[in-house]
Order: sequence, then structure tokens, then C-alpha cells
Amino acid sequence: MEGELTIKSKDRESIHRSLRKLNPLNQNVERLIKFTRNGELVSNDADEDVEYDIETLNLNEYFLKKSRCDIIDELQERYSIEARRGRKREFLKQEMKRWSSCNRDGNLPEYNLVALKFIDKKTKYIISIWILLRTTK
Repeated sequence: MEGELTIKSKDRESIHRSLRKLNPLNQNVERLIKFTRNGELVSNDADEDVEYDIETLNLNEYFLKKSRCDIIDELQERYSIEARRGRKREFLKQEMKRWSSCNRDGNLPEYNLVALKFIDKKTKYIISIWILLRTTK
């Protein structure tokens, strides 16, 4: 399959031992990373260990960046449409449910973290505007 990453079993063990912070068994990995507008994965706070792991795992290969970018672009376009209709909150709730729900096989949608980070960012923005409006009255 085009763009599919295959890693041999012994390479997986070696990579797993060499990871510094982006261990897939760590449930808090998402707080260590962010996605740029062009789909690149970067450390949230310029942590060298996280950057090392990103490079070790080749997490910024072209096809991964493009796929992330496509998700961001699709969400941004749909968000803009819903915002013009006055339905930002409903859209974000719907998308949160969509991207955080497992399929029949028990798997989350591909690139769900990209989508959830986008939704989180938009939600925080809406809340900050609401707080600002409430405090300026």
C-alpha cells in the first residue's frame, strides 16, 4: 500500500528502546506535541527528546504531513461554513464525538489526534472570546 510504513520486529524493539518520550504506551503523549498548519508534528515546548523521537519514528514523512494537513484543511473549511451559519459549538461537539469514538473494531479514526487538537484549539478560542465578552460588559 502506498505510503505504508513497515518496520521489522527487531527494528521495532530497537526503536522502542531508543525512544525518549514519545512512547506509545504513555497516555499523555498528546500534551507533548502539536501540529503545525502544514501538518508537521513538533514538540510543544522545543523539547529535544520529543524532537529526537519524532525524527527517529519518521513522523514528518511527506505522506504523514500531507494526511494531517488534509484533515486540518477539511475541518477548517467545514468549521468556517458552520461558523457563518452560527453553528460553531454544535459543529465542534459533533466533530468531538466523531473523532473520539471507536469504530466496530475498537479503533479510533486515523489521524484522530490531529482532529482533536484542532477541535480543542477552536473550543478554547470560543471560550476565551466568551470570557472576554462577559468581562467587558
